[in-house]
Amino acid sequence: MGDVNEKAFQHHSMPVHNPLYRIGPVCFRANIAKAELAVEKPEVIAGIVPQPLIYDGNKIIIVLMEVTELKEGFSEEDALWNEMGIQIGVTYKGDPWIYVCEIYSGNIRNILSGRELFGYPKVPGRISIVRSAQGATAKLLTDGSNREILNFVYKLLPVTPSPAGPIPRIFGGKTAPKTILFKYIPSAILGNRPEVQQLVAIQYGKPVIHHFMQAEGNIEILEGAPAYLKEAGITKPVSISYTDMEMNVIGGEILHNYNL
Repeated sequence: MGDVNEKAFQHHSMPVHNPLYRIGPVCFRANIAKAELAVEKPEVIAGIVPQPLIYDGNKIIIVLMEVTELKEGFSEEDALWNEMGIQIGVTYKGDPWIYVCEIYSGNIRNILSGRELFGYPKVPGRISIVRSAQGATAKLLTDGSNREILNFVYKLLPVTPSPAGPIPRIFGGKTAPKTILFKYIPSAILGNRPEVQQLVAIQYGKPVIHHFMQAEGNIEILEGAPAYLKEAGITKPVSISYTDMEMNVIGGEILHNYNL
């Protein structure tokens, strides 16, 4: 095991003598359904976006991810997981980014490692998915009280012939936005400024896209949903897509440190 007090000892995560996870690149395969929804009150969404990120649109994104294979970098204790998250298209220094504002997951190891390493705003949630050949029905509930947060139903559309060329990016537009997070760790001393306040970018390797399809469906916001989702006036999805892909998470980069 080694001596945790030796300078050469590598600290990965707590507890340092028996870390829950080890730091390093990971690769996994997942089914990702992404619904872009219009909002009637964009000022509500703008109120949850930390500056200097800028939200000047009128949409949010709901993402359902089913991890189907752990390919590289995981331990024997790691397991497949499902998660559902809320994302917002923003700009930072003039460039497009996807700001991840909330993620629900039923995998505690995934929650802890995501929060500690990158500042992923992951919280416990219960996700049930009923899949068919045509699509899926997913239900998200709060952990513990089982209050219903939202339902996500989608049906895959028939594949239409397309001209030769690269597979479409999972995000529309000429430039695929990158992922940005607000990492926040409070101080152990009540009333002191947070120990960590950073904007963190996730660094990805080149994805391997196995399937990409358009879909149709609906998002239902329910009683247990966060206040901003209920107050924003969410309408029917503008677009829904489905991607079966391999994702390579290489690491992170600190873009902005609020404490400096």
